[in-house]
Formats: sequence, C-alpha cells, structure tokens
Amino acid sequence: MNAPRIGVTGMWSNRVHGLRFDGSAVSAAVLRAVVRAGGEPITLFAESALAPVERLAGLDGLLVPGGADIDPARYGSRADAATVPADFPAQDQFEADMMAAALKIGVPVLAICRGFQLLNVEHGGTLVQDLPPGSPHRNDVHPVELDPDSALAGVLGASTMTVSSYHHQAIARLGEGVREVGRAPDGIVEAIEVPGRELIAVQWHPEDTAASDPQHQALFDWLVHRAAAYAERPIQPRMLVIEHQANAGLGAIAERLASHGARVEVCSADRATSIPESLTGYDGLVVLGGSMGPEDDSVAPWLPRVRGLLSEGVANGVPTLGICLGAQLLAVARGGRVSEMSQGPEIGLGAVTFSDHGSAGGESDPLFGVLAGTTVPVVQWHYLEVAMLPPAARVLASSGECPNQVFSLGTAAWGLQFHPEATAATAAEWVLEDAENLRRLDRDPADIVAGVAAAETELTRVWGDVAERFARVVDERARVQATA
Repeated sequence: MNAPRIGVTGMWSNRVHGLRFDGSAVSAAVLRAVVRAGGEPITLFAESALAPVERLAGLDGLLVPGGADIDPARYGSRADAATVPADFPAQDQFEADMMAAALKIGVPVLAICRGFQLLNVEHGGTLVQDLPPGSPHRNDVHPVELDPDSALAGVLGASTMTVSSYHHQAIARLGEGVREVGRAPDGIVEAIEVPGRELIAVQWHPEDTAASDPQHQALFDWLVHRAAAYAERPIQPRMLVIEHQANAGLGAIAERLASHGARVEVCSADRATSIPESLTGYDGLVVLGGSMGPEDDSVAPWLPRVRGLLSEGVANGVPTLGICLGAQLLAVARGGRVSEMSQGPEIGLGAVTFSDHGSAGGESDPLFGVLAGTTVPVVQWHYLEVAMLPPAARVLASSGECPNQVFSLGTAAWGLQFHPEATAATAAEWVLEDAENLRRLDRDPADIVAGVAAAETELTRVWGDVAERFARVVDERARVQATA
C-alpha cells in the first residue's frame, strides 16, 4: 500500500538559512515524525491557484504545526508589543482555510501549538497574547492532565504526561463547539477536541521528543493511521442542494437522491451566507423551486450566487438538476430568457410528453432516455416559463401550455419546469400560501390537492426513479474524479 500523504502547512518566512530569498519552512522534527509513522509528508505553500478542497484532493491527512503568532485581529484584539505575527500576512487565512476544508470533508487533522491556537480562534475563541515571565510554557517541560474519556487520552494510553512547551500565548476563551480535554497545573488549556471531527489539537510540541518517546510519537502515528483509513474510504459523493423556501424542500425525492450513498448537503435561503461560492469539492448540484422569479435579486439577494453555481455546473460537467425556479435560474444563467406564461399558469396535476428520441445527439439521455415517447404525470406550480432556451439547450419534454418542460444543457445539466418532489401534502401547503391567486383563477384548492393525491403513487414511482438515476450520474462522476 502507498504511504498516506500528509499535507504539512509551510510557514512563509523572510529568513530561511541557505536561501537567497524568502521561503517556506517546516520543522524537520515534524517531517521526520510523519516519516517514522509511515507517512509521506508534503509541504504546502501558502499561495495556490487551487481552492483548499482541491489541494486536499491528493492528500490523506493534514498537519498544521507551530510557528508565528496569530494576528489578534482575528479574535477582535489589537496586537501588543510581545506579539510576533507571521511574515506573510495571509498565513493565518491559508492555514485556517485548509483546516476548515479538511474538517468539513473528513480529512484527519493534527494541530500543534500555533495550529492548536488557530483552531480555537477560528471557532470564535480568544487568546492570551503574552504569558507572565518565567512561565514554564515559554521553553520548558511540564505535566499535563488529560480528560480520561477524551479521544486524545485513548490515543496516548494515559491521562497524564510530561510535555515540551515553547509558547508565550495561550487560550483565553474556548471557541464555540470546542471541548477542553487537557490542562496544565497552572490552568493553561493544553489540548482541545471538536466532537465529531477527525482531529487532535495540542498546545505542546510532540515533535521535540517523538524520536525517543513513543507516547509523543503516538500523535503522529494516529494521524498517519487515520489518514490510511481515509485513503481507503468508500467513495461518498457530495451533493449540494439549494433550498429557497422551507415548504419547497426535497420532499418525495430525498431518499432516492441519497440512494447511491451521496452526502446530501442542503443550504437554505435563511442561511444564504452558507451557500458556497464555488462547486469545488461537490459532485452534484440540485436547485429547488421557490415563489420568486429567477431575476428577483432584490427579493432574494442570494440568487446571483446560485446562478453562478448553475453556470459553473454546466461549464465543468458537474451533474446539475434545476427544479421549477431552479430550471428558470439555469436557463437565465446560461443565456436563456424567462417570462410570464402565455398560456398559464400551470397549477396542480398535469402531464408532460417526452419526445420520441429522448436523446441528445443520438445517445440516450441518462435521466430521461427510458421515458422517450411517453406521457407522465407531474405536479405543476408556476406562473413563469422559460420562453427562450439557452444556446445549445435541448428540449426533452413539453406540454400543451409550456413547450420547455424538460431541457438539457451541456453533458450533465437538466431543467425541470415542474415539481418532481411534490406530494399531496406539499400541494396542501401550497394552496394555502397561494390562496389569493387561486381565488382569482377560480381554482378549487380541494380539487387541486385531490388530483395530486390520486396520482401520488405514479408520481412517486416515476420521479423517484429519475432522482435515483441522477444520483447514479453523480456517483459515476465522483468515481471518475477520484481516479483522475
């Protein structure tokens, strides 16, 4: 088996012995400890054209070692005279981003001294900027008491140990979700964990004595062991779902989207800042429906970011599924036009007919090829329609009222003007929300709900199968990416 690849963040320094110019440095003691554990250390430079998740794609573990002080501005303070920040102003952000990405996708992390403090700060904690003169933490050894129930105590096989310290700063306030699991006799926090994360974070320097002390080497052994397990993990695709409003979620297709083991991550509009700026690290994208229009940016200020994600999905071949509003956003993002329906609106149970070929360029469409030439039930609820498709889009299904019910773009993007996720329970919610319009249209809410209920078995079968085929496409892409 290949040695697990451990990314080690390098400290950009203005002075590196033997170099004419500034350079990136990592303690040899850290690198040797990784090698002794059976890992292959890979030094990471602080600048890269790649996103953190992309950099982690070729790594099995991450080590953030000791180094310069963290900029106090990150925890809302001003630097005092004793604080010595990194030579490279973006060093803190580089390491913070790498740790956040690693923890998010499950890459095991070992954080030492500076890395330990940065982890706490990035969870909202604060630091003491300068410990008192004569503190045993400045350059000495001292005992540490560990929580016997902690993961760290389990790795070390002990609840007390003597450690080598070299730091003049320390945790003042613990970050949110951070658990203290080790403390020195003077009360300084020496070890922390974040429950549910593959992480060990210590204030001391285990590399100082790891060559002669198996207890300290055990921290590096743990990292390499967990990295080996990560490298052998089953592939789990990541699917991003954008939900614009609470009553238009994944509904009936939720389980089928996860049928191939995908980790389905739902970002809601009430947490719009959580919507990522890029699809980096994701293997699929689903954008759900909503009551706003695809260009109502003043009402829904997150829409430009969503359109950007949809365009990126098409351009990069990331499997993409737009549902109702999501389909309209997809069209607009790629140069199409959306307008008020000329023969609408469409509300309640309806039907769409797939073209006889059901294919693109003679090849069967992976989602809808099996439906070629058929008419199937759908749940409709839209006042707008895609009036002009983007360049190179292909129509796969139509209805008498709306010619662009299903369309495809690129190699793996689809827009559905209707709601494959909707059930009678969904319709019952929507008739209440849309009561004024239904009265104006002289539509009976009870009849709308009853119509959907009567077809629910067939709706669930047809569109559940489509959702599962989409999940298969996402899974296939993830496997290709994993071997690229």
